[in-house]
Amino acid sequence: MEQEIPTEMMPTFLEQEQVLWSRTIKQGFFRKKVVQVQVITNLAVRLNKQWLRLADIDTVVLSDRHSISDGTYQGYSFSAGRGIRIHTGKGQGKRIPFADMTFFKRGTAVLVLQDVQDASGIKQLIQVANPHIR
Repeated sequence: MEQEIPTEMMPTFLEQEQVLWSRTIKQGFFRKKVVQVQVITNLAVRLNKQWLRLADIDTVVLSDRHSISDGTYQGYSFSAGRGIRIHTGKGQGKRIPFADMTFFKRGTAVLVLQDVQDASGIKQLIQVANPHIR
């Protein structure tokens, strides 16, 4: 069951903004509650109702790059007597890259988004929309 985002956390967008990436941060085990909404658009980084203009950002640095592997395996096991086993099967997997994104304004880190999926792709989209960002 997907929980609605509380109104006080819902970002408001300008007409010309296009969402490049978004996620909701939830807490709780049985009753998950939305505690933060993170959105990167072509014009800003938004955390709930607060926002940081990308026009004010000069650098985006990626750190703590890592990946998570997601895979499945289907197999069969045959046993003939003692200790003789034949395994056959099929495997499939994919690697999902993650990184932390740090946004710098005049050489000072002003915002860090942790564990962003495909952070390098998102950084490229930000740079296309904002060529001044390194």
